[in-house]
Amino acid sequence: MNDRAPAPGGLALIQSLVNTLDIESGADSLDTAEGRAPFGLAEGEAEAARELREALRAACLAHAGHPAHRAVTPSASCWPGPRCT
Repeated sequence: MNDRAPAPGGLALIQSLVNTLDIESGADSLDTAEGRAPFGLAEGEAEAARELREALRAACLAHAGHPAHRAVTPSASCWPGPRCT
């Protein structure tokens, strides 16, 4: 159990997305319609949400001085525009 306070304001949505994957069990709530509903995601949007989630998880881990737990897509490739690769 985590004793940390919930993220403030709009960060609660980011915290919720980051926590959609249970690393220990492998359960991914983005696999279900109920798990995608809080984010307004359709089934076809889940993969992009997973890529964003993993990039956010890697940023959070790096901020705390830890390596990412898996390979991630560079964040610039997640957004449309001239930075896309």
